[in-house]
Parts: sequence; structure tokens; C-alpha cells
Amino acid sequence: MQKLFLPLLITTISLGALAEDYSFETIEIKANKEKKSYKQSTESIAVLKKEEMASAIQDNNIDTLNAVANVTVNKDDDTFTIRGVKNIGVTGYQKDNLASILVDNIFQTDLAVKAGSFNLWDLSSLEIYRGAQSTTQGINSLAGSFNIFHNSPKNIQENALRAEYGNHGRMGLNAMTNYALIDDKLFLRLSGTALSTDGYITNKTTKNEDWAKKEHYNLNMDFLYKINEKDELKFTNKFFKSQTGGTYVHGPNPFAYEVFEDLNSSTKTTNAQGGIEYIKAINDNITNHALVNYSNSRQNTSTDSDLTALNRTGVRKDYHRDNFFSFENLLKYNSEKVKNVLGVHYHQFSLIDNYDFNVLPIANNAVNLNIKQYVDRKRKTYSIFDSLLYEFTDHHAVNLGARFEYVNNKYLTNVSGSRIGTAGSGALNTYLDNYVRDRSGAYGGDKGKGKILPKAGYLYTLDNHTFGVSFVEGYRTGGVSINRYRTTAVNYDPESTYTYELSYKSSFERMNISSNAFYTNWRRQQVQVSLSTDTYDTQVTNASRSEYFGGELQLNYKLSDIQDLKFSTGFVQSRFVNFSYNNKIYTGKEFPNSPNWTLMLNHGINVFNDWQIKTTFRYLGTSFADAENTKPIREQFYTDLGLQFFYKSIVPEITVRNIFNNKYVTNTFTNSYGTYHQMSPPREIVGSVSYLW
Repeated sequence: MQKLFLPLLITTISLGALAEDYSFETIEIKANKEKKSYKQSTESIAVLKKEEMASAIQDNNIDTLNAVANVTVNKDDDTFTIRGVKNIGVTGYQKDNLASILVDNIFQTDLAVKAGSFNLWDLSSLEIYRGAQSTTQGINSLAGSFNIFHNSPKNIQENALRAEYGNHGRMGLNAMTNYALIDDKLFLRLSGTALSTDGYITNKTTKNEDWAKKEHYNLNMDFLYKINEKDELKFTNKFFKSQTGGTYVHGPNPFAYEVFEDLNSSTKTTNAQGGIEYIKAINDNITNHALVNYSNSRQNTSTDSDLTALNRTGVRKDYHRDNFFSFENLLKYNSEKVKNVLGVHYHQFSLIDNYDFNVLPIANNAVNLNIKQYVDRKRKTYSIFDSLLYEFTDHHAVNLGARFEYVNNKYLTNVSGSRIGTAGSGALNTYLDNYVRDRSGAYGGDKGKGKILPKAGYLYTLDNHTFGVSFVEGYRTGGVSINRYRTTAVNYDPESTYTYELSYKSSFERMNISSNAFYTNWRRQQVQVSLSTDTYDTQVTNASRSEYFGGELQLNYKLSDIQDLKFSTGFVQSRFVNFSYNNKIYTGKEFPNSPNWTLMLNHGINVFNDWQIKTTFRYLGTSFADAENTKPIREQFYTDLGLQFFYKSIVPEITVRNIFNNKYVTNTFTNSYGTYHQMSPPREIVGSVSYLW
């Protein structure tokens, strides 16, 4: 780390002064419903504008945010952490998001994200919230949330088109059009993307060089109807489709980007979502905002069941389907001294998983067992929340909030199995039949729980400096976990976090600084544990306690009229406290995929008014791939370079990501057939041309 920070410090000192006003008062936080400015918030928030996210490589996944302060992307298109907390659960895969993604105020399910809903084309802004979010958004989120906002329809005529081409077989096309159907009354905005890449992993067994191939398609159609000067109605429709190959490698050399399987992987995911927003200005101070949203996803997966070069167990076929519906009403009051939002939220979510695969219970025996599992999860959530910002004077303000939430979870699963063929002896056949019978059965559960979540904050402002202190409680409901090996249904309790936070923000004519320090006490933490070496002998339980602490620092620094610098760094230290299970001691162990340090440095310079050069450096510190802390992940360094040329309405661009072609093992997992790795992408080179008119 010392070798890393010294050149960064030298770079920072040598950049000189800024010329552009960077006032926090002008930055409105969209996802915080009170319409308060960045300066009026005690939370740790990063607000990224369209210009900061512009790049020739416009991936439809969260990898774009990798190494933002205390944000880490762990797997290709799959999981991420905020302050060391993985969005799908600290251990295991619970399919009940600890962190949330909202796109244009619509909650994104896990399948929706896999379909490509994290899309940055036609972006307006992106906001990153670290820590529990419960009193200012309808979807409760324990670890944090990402909020993406695309451009809304406008009363103007504008169009954009962009084509891109790169290595690894990358081709892309993006388009946007906006026009007024009825002047000053009804506006339409259409945008769409199509992206295809062969990936960089080869299946040596099937000679398939595009084993990690990806295809993403999406279409957005928004209507905005201006009822009058103050009231408006917005209709949003989004469609996403993706097809992806494998995301891991194995073999003697993981850096060769190879797999050895007799079958190729394929995952096809589709999603349709939309919503209606009605904004009614009751008077100069009071506005009502009503939202109705829906989302439906389907996914079919076909993979090699044994993940080896031999056809031992055939193909594994999985099918997943989810449905999401929500209603939310926000009554907002906004005056010179008071900003308040009173919200009512309801959502219902269902997820169906169907698994059909064969297993080989005895390594040297050719008899397979066919296992089928059906899982049906349903959740209904009712909540009411309020958030108040009250400025006593120019120097003192309080931010108070509370949420009452009631959640009902239903869980149903059915496991069945059968022996395929004969093992050659009656005793062995009986053993295998008993093995299947002991893992078969129908189980379910129904559990409801109510909870009150408080929030309190205080702000002190002196000239350009704002100091804040806050407390917020986070929460995730309990549920039912099925242990397929022991044929038992295990109830686990809700979990809660208690976060204490200090913030400091300063805004000057040419620079702004934002920083937060936090401590989180996590009680009754839900973790997935293994009771034995059997793949099915797992269940979710409540750890006694865990904790994590750290901070974030963000700095925007503008160089004269042609240069700027953006710097962010985060530190987090996590550990399980007094936790052991089945003779495994987790006490003192760090959360998996939780690097202590993250850092991003972005430098931009305009040359001759027509050329723009952007350089981005990313750093992720060491971490572990497992909760036992036996699989270390070494620190990672990435450097990206982008060059843009502005010629009238045409913008050619070239971007090189990971310019030094650094390669890292980002995750490791092991099963009875071998060891598998997730790898960082190698060097990517993409050229694009944009045309705006």
C-alpha cells in the first residue's frame, strides 16, 4: 500500500488549482425523496453524472463500479459488495438481496440484473448509497443501494446513435430518439442497445473459443404527459434479453482462461418491467408522488452437471421465474427550513426455481441419481416510513426518520430423486435408493414479522464545512431454510444492523471533499453454513454477532479550465464475533470478498478543446474467497485509458481497459469434481463512433 499511495500523493500535489465551481448546494440527491441537497445528507453517498460514466465500453453490468470507495464487484455480472457486505448474503446464496438496485425507481430483482437491466446508455446519473436505507426509499435495504436514473422524455427533438467494435469479438449498437408527440404536452423517448462479445474463455474439450459469449439486448420506451404546469404522468416500459456462457475457468493454469468440459454453458434470461408515476403539486410546498411498478423475469440455464471433460452426469437444466409488483405513495413537504417525506409502500415478490440434474454419489460407479427440486418463495411487505430534515438555523439541522415494516415470507420446496440404472449388486442398489429417499420430501414454512427502524442525524454547518453524526438501524426478515441432506426445514430469525456514522463535507470554489467514518454492529446475522462435506448438507442459521467499521473519502478537484481529478478511497474491516458452527470456528474471520482497501483515481484533460483524455486507476486490496479465510485473493491493480475527439456532431472514441493486461483470480470454489476460479478480464480494446443530432 505504501508503494501505491506515494505516486498518487505526488500526482495529487502536482495537479495545481481548479477553476470550476463545485458547490454541494447544487447537487440534488434524486433517490433521497426529501429533495435535499448533497450537503444536507449525513449518509455516505456517491453521485456520478452522465459525463463521469461516459466510456466507449458501456457494459450492462455493475463491473463499471468496481473499486468505487468500498464497492467491489466479485463475479462477472453476478454479485457485489458494499462496505464488505455481499448483496446476496455474506456466505452462501440466499436469493434475498441485502443490497438493492433501483433503475428509474423500479426495484431490480436478481434475474432482472442478469437480463441486463443495469444499463448505462442514455444515463442521467447514478447514485451509490452505503449503509442501511429504510426511511427514504420504499424497498428496505440493509447494506446499501445503487440508484440509476436515465434521461426522461423532453419537449425537444434529439437523436443519438453509437456503434462500437472491439477485441474478443465485441460489437455493439446503441440508439436514442426523443420527440414531442404533442407540443408542450406529450413526449416520447425511445432508446435501445444491442451488444455481443465472444468473451475470453476457451472450452478446450469442445474446441469452443467463445465459451463465455455474451449477448445483451434492451429497449426502453417512456412517455411523459404534462397534465398542466405542475402535474405530470410518466409511463415507463423496459424489455431486456441476455444470453451468456460460462463465467469461470479451471485446469492446471487458471491464467490460461480455459475450461475442460464436454458440454458448453448457456444461460438465457428475459425481463419485462414498467411503471406509472403520477406527480401532483398540491400547492407550492406539498407534492404527492404515486408509483406503481412491475417486473417479470424468466431464465433457462443449461450447464455441464459434473463440470468435467467426461460425460459422467450429463446436462443440468435449471429454470427460474420471478414476479415483482409494488405500489408506493410519497407525500412531500418542502419549505425553506423543513423537508419531509411520508411514504407508504407495498410489494409482493415471488420466485420459482426448478432444478433438474444428475449426481454421481460414488466416484468409481457409473450409476447416476437424478435429482429434481422445486422451490417456491413468496414475500409480501407492508411499510410506512417518514424522513424529516429540519434546519433550526443556518448552522444547525436535524435529520430524523422511522420506518415500520411487516414482512410475510412463505417457502415451499419439493425434492425428489430416482436411481438411473443398476449398480450391479442388490446391496449397492439399496444403498443408493436409501440415499435418494433420505433427500426426498416436501417442506415449507410461513413466517411473518413486524419491525420498527429508527434513524437520527445532526448536521452542523460552518462556512463551507458541514459536520454530521447519525444512527440508523438496518433490518432483514427471517425465513425458512431447507437442508436437503437431513430433510429438515430450519427457521432462522431476522437480522439487524446498528450503524453509527460521522460525516464531513466541505465545498469550495474549485474543490469539494466528502468523507464518512462508520461502525456497524450486526446482530443475529444470517449465514449459510455447511454441516458436512456433502453438497446438500447446508442451511441458513443466525451467527451470534459480527461487526465491521471503516470509512470513505471522495474528492473532486478541477484543473484550471481543461483538467479535473476525481479521487475516492474506502477502508473496511469486518469480522465474525464469537461464532462457531459444526466444529468450524469463524470468530475473528473476515467476511468473504471484502477487501480492506478500495481506491479509484480518475484524471481527465481536454486538449485543443476537441480532444479529451481520461485515465482511471483502480485498486482493490487483499481479501478472502471463503468465510473460513483459507482462500486468499491477492490485491488487484487496473488502469484504463480513454480518448475522445469531438467533431461537430460526431464523437470518435477509443478505450483500453486494463491497459497493462493484469490478470487475477477473483474467486475460487471447490466441489467433488475439482477446483474452479473466477478471473478478472484481460485487456479490452474498444473503438466507437457516436453521432448526435
